[in-house]
Amino acid sequence: MIFRSGPGQITCAESGRVTSVRHESRPGLNYLVGAELGPLQVDGQVLDPVEPEVMADVDEVEFSFTYPGRLKVVVRHTFAAGWGVRAAFSNLAATRSVISRAALSLEPRDGCVAWSLAMGVSGAYSISPADGAGPLLGGLLRLGSIERASPNGLELGRIDLDPGARYVLQLQWDWYATPEAFGRDRHPEVPRSTYLIEGDYVQLAVDEDVAVDRRDRFQIVMSSTPSRPSNATDKCGFTWLSWGPEPKHIAIMRNMLPAKRFKHSVQSAKLDHEEEAMGAYYPRVRYLATAEAFEQKYGC
Repeated sequence: MIFRSGPGQITCAESGRVTSVRHESRPGLNYLVGAELGPLQVDGQVLDPVEPEVMADVDEVEFSFTYPGRLKVVVRHTFAAGWGVRAAFSNLAATRSVISRAALSLEPRDGCVAWSLAMGVSGAYSISPADGAGPLLGGLLRLGSIERASPNGLELGRIDLDPGARYVLQLQWDWYATPEAFGRDRHPEVPRSTYLIEGDYVQLAVDEDVAVDRRDRFQIVMSSTPSRPSNATDKCGFTWLSWGPEPKHIAIMRNMLPAKRFKHSVQSAKLDHEEEAMGAYYPRVRYLATAEAFEQKYGC
């Protein structure tokens, strides 16, 4: 099934998988395949794949996946005003259901380069030709939430559905001349640039790499590699970062935009009253002179 959307052409298979996305200015370049749901885990069980019921019109196609007594997922592609992808999850069970794993597969093709943003209700995904000549295919999250971006696409995270309830995820795709055109005036909560001097040493720890305890607290240990304490490991409840080869560096703790109901954010703190405002969430720093001192104080 082949559909036109502005200067683009999208091809879909009967299985619900998009097999090509091309721009009329570069018909030999396939930007993307996928745009389909991966395996679903519901109430702790991975659902067996089912064949979809397909309904197509001149400017849209719909794939309905029904898991009797459990779940119905409808993935709809529309092409009248840009390319829209909408996935609706409906609970068919008589009790509350939890979808603990769901993902939208997105696979760049023909050497294209992908960029993604996953910040809950703020999400985006773009694909550019490797030669940088454009155009760029960009998708923006319009409904729902994205928890994580991976090499395989976008992960939705946990979805709780009461009996008869429905959850909708929607992305809107379009073509852009440049990455700047795609990103202009969007996602102000995301820093636009990070500047590094060539040769600078950088170490990062993202959420998935950080060890947390039962109360969701975490501890970061920083030292030179030779001075790393033997208990500065995930097993002992610590996330270790190398301080780098030079004695003088800087440590930065990035604070995300908080939920409005959260009253202990750094954004709510007044100068010189940060600890008072943040309470238990105020970061505390301790210096120990040697690895031995750290090992004796904290153990494992």
